[in-house]
This record gives sequence, structure tokens and C-alpha cells, in this order.
Amino acid sequence: MTTPSREYDEKRDFIRMKVDSPMRIEVEGHPSIACTCHDLSSTGVRFVLEHEMTKGEEARIIIPSNRHQLPPLHAIIKILRKEESTKGYVYGARIVSILDGPNNRR
Repeated sequence: MTTPSREYDEKRDFIRMKVDSPMRIEVEGHPSIACTCHDLSSTGVRFVLEHEMTKGEEARIIIPSNRHQLPPLHAIIKILRKEESTKGYVYGARIVSILDGPNNRR
């Protein structure tokens, strides 16, 4: 059996899912900020944020679930890249660790 060829953007170890979901990001020592998560994979996340972050910076994210059976995603991310956009900055980040819940800290 053969698998159909995938477009170049999808030739990844882990498929990206387009989510366009609200997300909160918390940088240590600063209040939580609302932003938008554009896509998510098992190893990374792409999001838009008005505030500038630096490559290598780590932060905690919370992506709510729209299903009561599925809890929100709480994770630590590390910024890998940044591009300017009309809505602020588009960031690509690696998921460093997935946390058990809202009280789980680094």
C-alpha cells in the first residue's frame, strides 16, 4: 500500500493542526497576556502576540479547550523564531514540557 504524497508544508514528523484558538501566555515576572494560537503540533506551536519576545525565551502557555471532556493545554514553550506581522509578531516555539494543570510550575 502506498501513501498519498503530502504537500511540502506537511512533510514533518508531526502534522500541524490549524486551531486559530485563544491562548494565554505567561512570561515569568509579568502578567498573563491574551494572544491567538494559529497552529499546534505535538512538538510546537505558532502564535501571534502584540508584544515582543526574544529567541530562546521560555514562557508558559494555556490553550483552553472547547470540549468539557478535554482539559486545557498547559505547557512550557521556548521561542525559536519571530516574524513581524500587521498584528504584532508571529512566533514559532517548541513545546519544552506539557504540564499537568494550572498549578504545575516549572
